[in-house]
Amino acid sequence: MATELYDDPYSDDDGSEEGATELVTSDPATTGTGGVLQDEREREPMTDREILSVVETELQNSGSEHSGELSENRILAMRYYEGRMRSAPKGRSQAVSTDVADVIEWTLPQCIEALVNTENVVLFDAQSEEDEEAAQLETDACEHVIFKENDGFTYFYSVVKDALMQKNGIGKIYWDESTSVCYETYEGLTEMEAAQLLQPEDGSIVVPTEMTPHEAGGAAVTMDGQPVFTYDITVRRVTRNGGVKVVPMPPEEFRVNRDHTSINLDDARFTAHERLATESDLISEGWPEDLVRDLPTYSVDTTGEREERRSLEDERDFGYDASDRATRRVKVAECYAHVDTDRDGYAELIQCHVAGDSTYVLMGWEHVPCNPFVGCTPFLMTHKFWGRSLYDKVSEIQDQKTELVRAIQDNLSHQNNARLAVVAGQVNLDDLLTTRPGGVVRQKAPGMIEPLVAPQIGELGYRQLEWLDNVRTGRAGVSPDTAAVANAIAGDTAHGLERLMSAKEELTGLIVKLFANTLSKGTLTKVRMNLQRYRKTPIHFQARKQWQEVNPAEWRARTGATVKTTLSHSDRMKKAQGLAMTLQQQQTVWEMGGDGILVTMDNIYNTLAEFTRSSHVGDPSPYWQDPKSPEAQQAMQQKQQEAMEQQQQVEAQQAQMQASQQMMLQAQAMIEQNRELTKRMESALKDAREREKMAQAALQHSQDLDLDYTKMEVDAAVDIHGQGLNQKPSPWDMGSAD
Repeated sequence: MATELYDDPYSDDDGSEEGATELVTSDPATTGTGGVLQDEREREPMTDREILSVVETELQNSGSEHSGELSENRILAMRYYEGRMRSAPKGRSQAVSTDVADVIEWTLPQCIEALVNTENVVLFDAQSEEDEEAAQLETDACEHVIFKENDGFTYFYSVVKDALMQKNGIGKIYWDESTSVCYETYEGLTEMEAAQLLQPEDGSIVVPTEMTPHEAGGAAVTMDGQPVFTYDITVRRVTRNGGVKVVPMPPEEFRVNRDHTSINLDDARFTAHERLATESDLISEGWPEDLVRDLPTYSVDTTGEREERRSLEDERDFGYDASDRATRRVKVAECYAHVDTDRDGYAELIQCHVAGDSTYVLMGWEHVPCNPFVGCTPFLMTHKFWGRSLYDKVSEIQDQKTELVRAIQDNLSHQNNARLAVVAGQVNLDDLLTTRPGGVVRQKAPGMIEPLVAPQIGELGYRQLEWLDNVRTGRAGVSPDTAAVANAIAGDTAHGLERLMSAKEELTGLIVKLFANTLSKGTLTKVRMNLQRYRKTPIHFQARKQWQEVNPAEWRARTGATVKTTLSHSDRMKKAQGLAMTLQQQQTVWEMGGDGILVTMDNIYNTLAEFTRSSHVGDPSPYWQDPKSPEAQQAMQQKQQEAMEQQQQVEAQQAQMQASQQMMLQAQAMIEQNRELTKRMESALKDAREREKMAQAALQHSQDLDLDYTKMEVDAAVDIHGQGLNQKPSPWDMGSAD
């Protein structure tokens, strides 16, 4: 087996080979496992004194609020922000340019808008399609804890402002199990109300310290005739807090090992929160009272960042009243250090509390999975934890503008009150030094007084101020005059404004992205970790107009979270315009019959929801209903049922119409048949009438013929009779006579 020797730092030997430790390499030919440190003897765990020594060394090496360039830089940043700069000589202008405060206050709204008013800046990654809803619920639950159970707005505002002003902002996320005690007084309680008061449902402990009964006035008596009493009660309520706390930390109270090379504090070798706490605070956190009483008292220090932050005289700290030990203050450091407590060759993370300023007292320690800190910076310095602030980038501009403004004001003052050159003994100095309107200055000869002309620097000074403002904008990425400059762009004004806004907002957009990926992501992740580890009761919250209930103890392990890309104002405008065009196209496709093929209701809802978010309206749930929600599903089912009923009604109406049409067709057919029959009957009747007419005509003709024939016969008879008178009778006549 291949081996090499290294000195055992815990050995009492002199470094000889006998006192060395054997290092097992990862040669698969000689060992079945990976490289493992194997001690030749069983090591004893580190003692409390040794752990205190390690932590004390790390704490002292991590810097303090009283010394070092970092502390001086942060002190100057607070002074520049408040406009407390070097004073000019008496009689000169004391004007101060507040560029550091201006760029910080111009940048803050964009950062807070993106981190606070944007829905789900960070979303936990789902591990499967079925896990998407659970990941969304966990994200919503953690945001509820940050913004509802804690003051999330103040948290993000404070940490971001610290970062913009003092290089890095620090947030602390931890599980709070402190105890709070308060006294409450109630008057006029009935016996039942007093019993309910002494048995609270919130889990707190209520102990009566004073109870005074009073006989109720009037004729109030019990069922057995006894008088009714009311009670005045004073109780002592002890509440044990249990919840995730999200708090901003003053940068001067945070410690990190000097050689830490990342903005991510999870892998830092040493971190600490050094704070001032009263005895009451420590006892409420669960520390034994006898231990707290023996901790050293913090001596008031009027130097350093802690006191510089309280710049006003009324904010200064002048100690405490020794008669009230509960308010006695102790300097406590909550340290998180990687220490090999069991001497197995691997450093484990421990939480260690120590008290004191220069000499420390160990309060206690335990193993923990991670530290509670998250950090952020506006300008990340690679391979370093401490970044750069807006003060670092703009303080030089503030120095130059302050000097320039003072020079311009002094020059204007000299123009109004110019210095004079006088000939000694030729001018009455009393008259000269007495300045009044229309005053007389006596001189022995003309020209004895001559003004000393001061050069006018106003125009040049204003140009220099404008140039410095442009430099400031380039360094910080923000300015108050974007609209005015945009209006001055000639030609393609709209696109000129777009280019101008994009160029100015790129830097601010990058700052926001840094905050989202460090502060927001780290905060949400550690809130989830604390909830999953410590919370045993479900969380009830409302998200997207729906009440939800989740139990953090049942959450599965998650390995990642996704940060939404935060957009600048101009990018949001362009996105909103693109979404509006997309919505119009979806509407066109829907009307052309593409619903369900190219466009669905989910597609339209996603467009509307994203448009609402891009328009800075916020959560789209008050304005649009998700088609996947139970209400929408119920409405869709109701609409489908109504559509089916309408379809049935339409089909019934269509059947009725078809039956009516059939009847109409049959009636029309019968009418046509009747018409045809009528026509035939009319034709037959006409024919009959024609035949009747013809018969009548024939009869008439026959009658006429008979009449004519009779007439002819009569006429013939008459003629024959007339001739018979003159002639002999005809044989015919004779025959007839016979």
